[in-house]
Amino acid sequence: MSRELRSEGEGATGVEHALKMMRAEAEPLFAVLDAARERRVLKLLQGAGEQYESLYEGPESKELAEVAPYLVRLPGDSELLAQLVHRGWGKSWGLFLTSRLPFKETRRHLRKFLMVQDATTKRQLYFRFYDPRVLRMFLPTCSVEQRTEFLGALETVLVEGEKGEVLRFKAPR
Repeated sequence: MSRELRSEGEGATGVEHALKMMRAEAEPLFAVLDAARERRVLKLLQGAGEQYESLYEGPESKELAEVAPYLVRLPGDSELLAQLVHRGWGKSWGLFLTSRLPFKETRRHLRKFLMVQDATTKRQLYFRFYDPRVLRMFLPTCSVEQRTEFLGALETVLVEGEKGEVLRFKAPR
């Protein structure tokens, strides 16, 4: 099975290379950002003027607002995109993706993966797929079917590698 994974950019130039790659992606570009990983994430989103929403719903959304994962739409000329990459690349703030679905449907798709069931204990567990350290380990181990289910209508997912390089995952077609 082809992993359809490409690594690009190393070291000090990784941040600028990552920003260049994201700006070159077909729109719409989104990010899923982890407010639990970095407290500034929510403040950046609140002040940016871009469309964003927690992946959590209901009472959980309010109770966990300060530590929730957030989906944000990033137009190509977004100042927020540059801020996120310059401040957060290499610090596991989240992931970037393109989707052919509108914002609400992209959010709905991603919400399906917030919880997983432990095969042994059958307990429900949070799945932090939006953490680049988790996703870059998870996706290469998936079968084609699992990867197709996870990526769904997502065209591309971009995450930081261990050395700051750009890892680019494409949905199997």
